[in-house]
Amino acid sequence: MLRFAAMLAMLMAPLAAQGQPAPEFPGLRGLGTLQAYIGFIGRTAAIAECGFTEPYTTELMASVARELAQAGVTMAPGAERVPMNDGMLVRSPGFTPGRPTLAITAGTLSISPGTAPICAAAIGFVLRASGTGVSITATGNRFDGEVAVWIDDAAQLSDAATIPDAVRRSILTTVQGLGRAIGAANAAPMACPGPLNAMPNAPARFTCACSASAATTAAPIWGIDVYTDDSAVCVAAVHAGAIGPGGGSVTVSRAQGQQSYPGGARNGIVSNSYGPWQQSFRVTAAAAAVQSPGVNNPRVPVVK
Repeated sequence: MLRFAAMLAMLMAPLAAQGQPAPEFPGLRGLGTLQAYIGFIGRTAAIAECGFTEPYTTELMASVARELAQAGVTMAPGAERVPMNDGMLVRSPGFTPGRPTLAITAGTLSISPGTAPICAAAIGFVLRASGTGVSITATGNRFDGEVAVWIDDAAQLSDAATIPDAVRRSILTTVQGLGRAIGAANAAPMACPGPLNAMPNAPARFTCACSASAATTAAPIWGIDVYTDDSAVCVAAVHAGAIGPGGGSVTVSRAQGQQSYPGGARNGIVSNSYGPWQQSFRVTAAAAAVQSPGVNNPRVPVVK
């Protein structure tokens, strides 16, 4: 019992950043794709007795994916579930380090008075995202380069017959709250990054705002219409004619790398020529965001 209580305490402990403040990163705002897993931690017999086995976990993960889709967030394949073995978390082979990750873990305990077991589940939610240069500690382990963007928790106590549905409703209600948080974060356009490659977790297509100072900075750009991803986004937007020197909202679309990037002068901006580069982007004037009927979460950046 003491070992289980200690395990639950570690699971529910908040992540704490140490050292320098976290650098700027998209966080909830601009989040377009994440990977997720649900893990039930505890004795194998207790997990089975409380009904947290297949196909329950697969169906639950599908429901989580549908809730995230309502917030405009796509769940990446390959990390849908992490198998648990007597409290030992085993990472899925499809897990991609550095990608934003929603970890849902439920510490499970079964108490069996006679023939009617009572089940308890302490559920922890942590959404982690990349934050280069930050050291994070959690449950005694180090997570270098990650920060906790969003944290929540819940708990359920019920008999074995009803605990699966209670946990399912609790998890989905909390994920709906995450969706609302994403919507609130996206209610106003985010500032465009300097170069696009400074925002590696941004969606393939998103809308952001260029200030007048960002549009007129002396930062370099490479290309015409298609720019290298280390080009200054707002300067490229002026060069492309998407905005003027006063700034404005633009839509940035990632593109494949090119074998060459011709340079030239446009709209008072001189772009440089360059050879092969691995990633590119296009930038256009932003259209007005239209909210789909039935979706309660406003989505800016607009993920398409």
